[in-house]
Amino acid sequence: MLQGKLFFLEKIKGNEGIMEENQTTEQKNRFVEARKKKREAEKRKESGGSRMPVLIGAITVTAIAAVYVGVAVYFNSHFFFNSTVNGADSSCASVAVVKERIKKAGDEYVLTITEKDGTTEEIASSDIDLAIDVDNGDVEKFLARQNSIAWIGSLFHPTEYKNDAIVSYDHAKLAAAVKALPCATRKDVTETKDAKFTFDGSSFVVVDEVYGTNVELSALTASIAEAVTLLEPELNLYEDKCYVQPQVTAESEELNALVDELNKKLNIKITYDVGETVPASEIAKWLVPGEDATLSFDDEAMAEYVAKMASEYNTAGKPHTLQTTASGAVTVDRGTYGWRIDQPAEVEQLKKDIEKGEDVTREFVYSTTAASRTGNDYGNTYVEINLTAQTLYLYVNGELKMTTPCTTGTLSKGGATPTGIYGVMYKARDKYLSGGVGRNANAFVNYWMPFYGNYGMHDAQWRSSFGGNYYKTAGSNGCVNLPLASAKTLFNSIEANTPVFIYTSGADTQTEIATANAAVAVENKIASLPETITFGTEPALAEARAAFEALSDSSKELVSNIGALENDEVILQTLKDENPEAYAAYLQQQSEQTEIVEGGAGQPVEEAEENAEGAAAAE
Repeated sequence: MLQGKLFFLEKIKGNEGIMEENQTTEQKNRFVEARKKKREAEKRKESGGSRMPVLIGAITVTAIAAVYVGVAVYFNSHFFFNSTVNGADSSCASVAVVKERIKKAGDEYVLTITEKDGTTEEIASSDIDLAIDVDNGDVEKFLARQNSIAWIGSLFHPTEYKNDAIVSYDHAKLAAAVKALPCATRKDVTETKDAKFTFDGSSFVVVDEVYGTNVELSALTASIAEAVTLLEPELNLYEDKCYVQPQVTAESEELNALVDELNKKLNIKITYDVGETVPASEIAKWLVPGEDATLSFDDEAMAEYVAKMASEYNTAGKPHTLQTTASGAVTVDRGTYGWRIDQPAEVEQLKKDIEKGEDVTREFVYSTTAASRTGNDYGNTYVEINLTAQTLYLYVNGELKMTTPCTTGTLSKGGATPTGIYGVMYKARDKYLSGGVGRNANAFVNYWMPFYGNYGMHDAQWRSSFGGNYYKTAGSNGCVNLPLASAKTLFNSIEANTPVFIYTSGADTQTEIATANAAVAVENKIASLPETITFGTEPALAEARAAFEALSDSSKELVSNIGALENDEVILQTLKDENPEAYAAYLQQQSEQTEIVEGGAGQPVEEAEENAEGAAAAE
């Protein structure tokens, strides 16, 4: 019974579910159909509503196009917006109107020229015979050249029409008018200057260009001609660049690059081992830029600086003082030994240092050097020669190694060995020396040590003794003669550039030299006497005798050829004694010739002129 009830209930539920399902499907179908009808209605509504904007847009475009075309038609007979014809405003004007405007502008035309300071000058149409010709068809051609359909572009881009045939003038009168303008003739102008560089005491800097008021006549003439052609009312000389324009401005890349390069060179440190550093201000004087922005050097300025250094640091040729072995402190003021800057070579080395662009510490470039930069530059190894004592001393490392007699240049023959301080030039063995006399004309020496030109120290085996007073009358030709053993010791103890200190000592040294030189002068006069003695030799003999007698006693003792003079005098006297009549005739002839030379009486003109010329030549 219970099972039957349950089955019945389940059956009822199943039918109800079927009924609900059928009812739901039907409702859904009605809902879908309603939405479909609603969408179709909306589409019809939308389709009908969108036609109005499209219609309005079409009408607007048509209207704009009509206006644009209408304006284009207008510009078939009128000039564009923002247009001019030879300076006259032709915007929206017809050909006739433009012509009238050009004529009026020409009739009333005055060009006002404004200078940089506001001063104005004028050129009137009558000054240049300005003429207007608008009937040559050019204005019509300008209009015909317009593409009227492109008129819209004229709103943004001005159009200028110009033809020299419309506006003409007398070119010669224009040129004359330009030259007569105050701006072209003014003398008190500011000159235009390019930008440049300068040294401000610490570095190179760019100096701005200067825009001056000196007129560029050709540019002024061209600008005025263009202004007249366009009938422009004003020309501004500054704005229109009628003044001479700078070719280089402060913004120039080349100029700034050059200044940078100069400053790089300027910052180089060149230091000499004596403690001297080349100042930047000096280097600034030396740097010279070329037109192609390359750098060169001012040789003169560099040479001036190096000469200053040489004056300060050279020791060669300056006085040197030596504490001598036996004569106290002696100073000599000549010689070749010492520090001497090779000035041309030093200038070239400075150029190389600057071009390399690196800091450097070095010594000067020297042509001669010395042993020391502190104290006495000759150091403590040197040769000392006392000409008065005829003695040579050799010092090595401050110790006296050798003392030896020597024979130096002959005073009586003017061949004294030169005093001063010199450096040994070189050493050589087994040399033949030229310049000697007699058997020493080509003398062989074992040890040769030159110190100045052909002057040197060497052995002299042809001498039997050294020292004493030989040097006064029978010395060398200027060299220092040494005993063989002494020359060998000297040769083995010194090197090239060893200092040689040569001096005289004693209060009477200079007097002795003067005495010897006076004797040598007389010796030369006697040596120049003719070999053959005649009556005509008498004046020369008398002159030589007078010169000898004028010598001091000490000088007379040094005249080695006085015997030759005495012998010639004996020969002349014998000649006069044996030929008295001939001698008298000679004297008479000499007297007559003297009168003729002094008075010229009785001479033919040609002979008198020749004698006068001869007398002048003799004087």
